[in-house]
Amino acid sequence: MQPISPLPTPMETVHIILEFTPDWVDVPEGPGHGRFQRYPDLFIEYRNRCKGLYET
Repeated sequence: MQPISPLPTPMETVHIILEFTPDWVDVPEGPGHGRFQRYPDLFIEYRNRCKGLYET
């Protein structure tokens, strides 16, 4: 069995559907945190292409 290699640190964390988040949940904000009240208009693949993160 091959050893498991660590995953790279993500460049951004995306928080979606915040419209329904309870008040007691602390959702991080600031640089590196994308926040959307509902599902983002941009599809995941398109968003990653725009940010230069898409790999084939």
